[in-house]
Amino acid sequence: VRAMNFVHRVGQGIHIACGEDVERTLSKSAQVDFLVFRTPKIVYHAYCDDFGPMNASSIIEFIKTLEIQIQQYPQCEIVYAAKSNARDFTNAVFLMGAYLILKRNLHPNEVWNLFSEIPSSMLAEYRDATFSDRSFRLSLLDCWFGLWRAKQYHWIRMPNSQGVWGAIEQEEYDHYENPLNGNLSVVVPGKFVAFQGPINISGSHEDTPEGGRMFSPHYYVEIFHALDVSSVIQLNKTPYPKQAFESAGIQHHDLHFDDC
Repeated sequence: VRAMNFVHRVGQGIHIACGEDVERTLSKSAQVDFLVFRTPKIVYHAYCDDFGPMNASSIIEFIKTLEIQIQQYPQCEIVYAAKSNARDFTNAVFLMGAYLILKRNLHPNEVWNLFSEIPSSMLAEYRDATFSDRSFRLSLLDCWFGLWRAKQYHWIRMPNSQGVWGAIEQEEYDHYENPLNGNLSVVVPGKFVAFQGPINISGSHEDTPEGGRMFSPHYYVEIFHALDVSSVIQLNKTPYPKQAFESAGIQHHDLHFDDC
């Protein structure tokens, strides 16, 4: 669903919008100076028909960008603009809600109330990373409650003096999350790591014709030791030598399910 140049006031000095010509719409207001910004570098990379939610690094980058706009243009009303389709606008609303939770300490229900006047047709519900029919619906409020709980546990918070966001060091996070460096993320600090399934190759990695990269089990062993990983659970059916993990003292378990 597309909406042409929709603008919604989120809170004092902050708005969210969608449309390709938001600036022209706002220029008609003679009483207020608006500063419109977009974040073309904050992008969700889909696996299948999924489109979000945005990861922790995207949240961090958005908060840093928004804070710069607020500090550099204190005389302006700040407007975060997204493309005029439901999926992109939903991700924009998610990021703005994440800012309100982490920076302004709002509860998820308070955040939801701030967006309650946005027509439901302009928003989409998140789905799993497949092309199959959705078996569940994940709402913005679900995601904000997850973020709020992560904040309670200090897994993600506003940065300390060393620039660490709770348990997240952004440069390290971005390095391992990069598909060329392992496609790996710490989901629950000290407990749960998600990573791209390895394949059976002789070297540590192998580049694909599409520009991607596949990795052997041996590639992950040193990383897993540094993260104190004790067990690997294989979810897909791609064959690889599990002995590479077991010989390094890492248990291996099979829990296969149909992948996309």
